[in-house]
Amino acid sequence: MPATAQQISDFRQDIGDVGATPIFDDDAVQRIFDRATAAYSDTATYEAEMRVLGIRQMLMDAAKRVSYKQNQSSENMSDVFKHLKQLLDLWQDIRDDAASASSGGGAAWASLKKKPARSYEVPDS
Repeated sequence: MPATAQQISDFRQDIGDVGATPIFDDDAVQRIFDRATAAYSDTATYEAEMRVLGIRQMLMDAAKRVSYKQNQSSENMSDVFKHLKQLLDLWQDIRDDAASASSGGGAAWASLKKKPARSYEVPDS
């Protein structure tokens, strides 16, 4: 099943591929779509996976960029990698939430990330 024009447009909008010359052509978006639908079956999850795969490909290109400074001017191209990484984390969380929602939920097990603060009202707590 090919990606619809709306799915391709949404994909490009969500990852910021909206310039005069898009980063991903329609064939590349279709390959990303095929990979995402092979991994996940529900729409919300595979559409989020499309964004994750696209951003990962953009990260590989951004890793080659460097920052430089000369006299009073500077260009921080290495910041692109940092910003794409934050965007990737966002879409991975969205994908994981969609995947857990589609699997029926169930009990979620987690651990505390830090020790709870001590209550000074109850000395032995």
